[in-house]
Amino acid sequence: MSKATKTKYKKVRGTNRRLRNIDQWINHNKYLNLQVLDIYQCEYVKFWVSPWDRLAMSINSQIPEPEGVFKEKFIQGLFEIYDCWKQQLDQLEKPYYLKIWLFEKNLRRSQIVCAIGEKIQFYENTFSQVENSDDQKYDFENLDNLAKAFHWEKRLDDLLIENDFLESPEKYVDLEAYLETKNYFENYVLQNYKATIPYDSEKFYYVLENDIVWLGQKT
Repeated sequence: MSKATKTKYKKVRGTNRRLRNIDQWINHNKYLNLQVLDIYQCEYVKFWVSPWDRLAMSINSQIPEPEGVFKEKFIQGLFEIYDCWKQQLDQLEKPYYLKIWLFEKNLRRSQIVCAIGEKIQFYENTFSQVENSDDQKYDFENLDNLAKAFHWEKRLDDLLIENDFLESPEKYVDLEAYLETKNYFENYVLQNYKATIPYDSEKFYYVLENDIVWLGQKT
């Protein structure tokens, strides 16, 4: 068994420059592209701000999640962009979906999503329901007053793993890769899945809880 390697987190430097970059991201995304929305029936904005939009530079080194002033500025930006999009969508005078998706573990995945037409139902059913979640809240810290303007609903971002995910050893580049995947499948997937979803007579999916996502909406 190989020895576990500790992940090294890169320190995010240049606080003022990073905050200016977040401001630029906010201002750039306040305008909702209604033409794109009309064509695709959906539009979204993610946290495209360096360095949080980058992939890890190496397998054992990654940028930490936004925290402190960066986290506060980012979430505040989501609120500002949401309000601007809502003003534009209200002028359409037709039903629409507009929510903040705030991921608890992986904040960088958080985004604002809107949809019209047939895509509304799709996004309404993207995440699984959570039972008995009324007594649980997201910790907005210094932004609690701004967050109170939204209605927040706790949902689950599920991960679906096919029952034939493992496949046979000859499908892998080497035996080590196969054994690593086998270990993940047997000791994590099979030990932690909460339900199964049938696909056909032979195939089904294991359902695992991947993250908690808070859906924010103003009425």
